[in-house]
Amino acid sequence: LEDIRKDAMTALNDTERTSLASLLATPLVAASVPTNIPARAFVKEWTMKELVPQLDQVSKGRSFEKGKNAFLGAQCVLCHRFGSIGGAVGPDITAAGNRYTRTDLLEAIMDPSKVVPDMFQNVVITTRDGEEHTGRILTDEATKVVLQPNPLQPAKIEILKSNITKQDRSKLSPMPEGLLNVLSREEILDLIAYLESGGSPNYPSFQK
Repeated sequence: LEDIRKDAMTALNDTERTSLASLLATPLVAASVPTNIPARAFVKEWTMKELVPQLDQVSKGRSFEKGKNAFLGAQCVLCHRFGSIGGAVGPDITAAGNRYTRTDLLEAIMDPSKVVPDMFQNVVITTRDGEEHTGRILTDEATKVVLQPNPLQPAKIEILKSNITKQDRSKLSPMPEGLLNVLSREEILDLIAYLESGGSPNYPSFQK
């Protein structure tokens, strides 16, 4: 079923992708999204330059549980499905470790706007009064569009098409920057190992 959906998605044009965005982002099998995730204190504003040289330490001595807790603490779980948990706002990243290198995974978290898949791009709508509204289009009707500015909040904006002067794709990812700034260096390395593992506690990086 996943392969059939992927094949169908490649045949969609931009208009179809926009109108079907909420459906395309919904997994075929529902996943649970944990609630009441404890807020974390700021640790450090990490940079790629600091962390990339440490990535060779992901291969051994990592902690599955700490990696999972880092996935929750950095709030990745709110938007991304990973195995049987996670939201559907962003891409399913269960198999991300099979497709991307450690550096790619780290960069995708730290610089999410570098590459934004078409189906997860926000739009920027400018109205006649000069205001700009950024978000994901939930519905595109004959006379109006319904925009959701924050994918984690239920608030919506209805904009009459007669009031729209410009509509562009946003170059910025809906995914915020700085998510790793609430994690320690060791937690970040555990998180990368967790993402590589596909959710398996038997992954070699977790073996002593």
